[in-house]
Amino acid sequence: MEPGVGYLFSVCWSPSRPLVFAVGTGDGHVLIYDLKSSHIKPSVSLEASLEGPIYTTEFNSKRHQLLASGDASGVVKVWRLSTELVTQVGNEKDQLHTLAQETMSTATL
Repeated sequence: MEPGVGYLFSVCWSPSRPLVFAVGTGDGHVLIYDLKSSHIKPSVSLEASLEGPIYTTEFNSKRHQLLASGDASGVVKVWRLSTELVTQVGNEKDQLHTLAQETMSTATL
Protein backbone atom coordinates (compact mmCIF):
# COMPACT_ATOMS: atom_id res chain seq x y z
CA MET A 1 0.00 0.00 0.00
CA GLU A 2 1.25 3.44 -0.85
CA PRO A 3 1.46 5.75 2.16
CA GLY A 4 -1.31 8.31 2.03
CA VAL A 5 -3.69 6.10 0.03
CA GLY A 6 -6.86 4.94 1.77
CA TYR A 7 -8.06 5.16 5.34
CA LEU A 8 -5.91 4.76 8.44
CA PHE A 9 -7.77 3.43 11.49
CA SER A 10 -5.10 2.87 14.10
CA VAL A 11 -1.65 4.17 15.00
CA CYS A 12 0.55 3.07 17.89
CA TRP A 13 4.13 3.85 18.85
CA SER A 14 6.64 1.19 19.77
CA PRO A 15 7.41 1.08 23.51
CA SER A 16 11.04 0.19 22.80
CA ARG A 17 11.86 2.25 19.69
CA PRO A 18 10.75 5.92 19.64
CA LEU A 19 11.23 6.04 15.85
CA VAL A 20 8.96 3.04 15.12
CA PHE A 21 5.17 3.02 14.84
CA ALA A 22 2.51 0.74 13.38
CA VAL A 23 -0.57 1.75 11.38
CA GLY A 24 -3.76 -0.24 10.71
CA THR A 25 -5.22 0.47 7.27
CA GLY A 26 -8.62 0.31 5.64
CA ASP A 27 -7.51 -2.34 3.17
CA GLY A 28 -6.44 -4.84 5.85
CA HIS A 29 -2.73 -4.09 6.15
CA VAL A 30 -0.51 -3.30 9.10
CA LEU A 31 2.25 -0.92 8.06
CA ILE A 32 5.30 -0.58 10.27
CA TYR A 33 7.34 2.58 9.85
CA ASP A 34 10.91 3.03 11.06
CA LEU A 35 11.67 6.74 10.76
CA LYS A 36 15.39 5.98 11.10
CA SER A 37 15.20 4.18 7.72
CA SER A 38 12.59 6.26 5.86
CA HIS A 39 10.24 9.11 6.64
CA ILE A 40 7.86 8.11 3.82
CA LYS A 41 8.01 4.40 3.02
CA PRO A 42 6.97 1.69 5.49
CA SER A 43 9.70 -0.75 6.53
CA VAL A 44 7.22 -3.63 6.69
CA SER A 45 3.77 -4.22 5.20
CA LEU A 46 1.78 -7.11 6.67
CA GLU A 47 -1.37 -8.45 5.02
CA ALA A 48 -3.31 -8.77 8.27
CA SER A 49 -6.87 -9.24 6.99
CA LEU A 50 -8.71 -10.25 3.84
CA GLU A 51 -12.02 -9.40 5.51
CA GLY A 52 -11.71 -5.64 5.90
CA PRO A 53 -10.02 -2.85 7.82
CA ILE A 54 -7.57 -3.16 10.68
CA TYR A 55 -9.23 -1.22 13.48
CA THR A 56 -6.61 -1.67 16.16
CA THR A 57 -2.89 -2.18 16.54
CA GLU A 58 -0.99 -2.46 19.80
CA PHE A 59 2.58 -3.25 20.79
CA ASN A 60 3.09 -5.52 23.80
CA SER A 61 4.59 -3.37 26.56
CA LYS A 62 6.44 -6.31 28.16
CA ARG A 63 7.42 -8.41 25.14
CA HIS A 64 8.47 -5.72 22.68
CA GLN A 65 8.78 -8.09 19.72
CA LEU A 66 5.03 -8.71 19.73
CA LEU A 67 2.49 -6.56 17.89
CA ALA A 68 -1.23 -7.36 17.85
CA SER A 69 -3.75 -6.33 15.20
CA GLY A 70 -7.53 -6.61 15.20
CA ASP A 71 -9.73 -6.53 12.10
CA ALA A 72 -13.35 -5.71 11.31
CA SER A 73 -14.42 -9.34 11.81
CA GLY A 74 -13.00 -9.47 15.34
CA VAL A 75 -9.99 -11.56 14.35
CA VAL A 76 -6.87 -10.76 16.38
CA LYS A 77 -3.42 -11.65 15.09
CA VAL A 78 -0.13 -11.43 16.96
CA TRP A 79 3.01 -10.69 14.95
CA ARG A 80 6.62 -11.28 15.97
CA LEU A 81 8.78 -8.37 14.81
CA SER A 82 12.42 -8.52 13.78
CA THR A 83 15.16 -7.55 16.23
CA GLU A 84 15.93 -4.47 14.11
CA LEU A 85 12.43 -3.10 14.75
CA VAL A 86 12.61 -3.51 18.54
CA THR A 87 16.24 -2.79 19.45
CA GLN A 88 17.06 0.87 19.92
CA VAL A 89 20.31 2.15 18.43
CA GLY A 90 21.63 5.43 19.78
CA ASN A 91 19.39 8.02 21.36
CA GLU A 92 16.23 7.77 19.28
CA LYS A 93 14.27 10.13 21.53
CA ASP A 94 16.66 12.93 20.60
CA GLN A 95 16.44 11.95 16.93
CA LEU A 96 12.63 12.00 17.10
CA HIS A 97 12.69 15.42 18.77
CA THR A 98 15.00 16.76 16.05
CA LEU A 99 12.80 15.29 13.31
CA ALA A 100 9.69 16.85 14.88
CA GLN A 101 11.41 20.26 15.14
CA GLU A 102 12.52 20.09 11.49
CA THR A 103 9.02 19.12 10.39
CA MET A 104 7.43 21.94 12.40
CA SER A 105 9.85 24.56 11.01
CA THR A 106 9.25 23.35 7.43
CA ALA A 107 5.46 23.39 7.95
CA THR A 108 5.44 27.00 9.14
CA LEU A 109 7.44 28.36 6.18
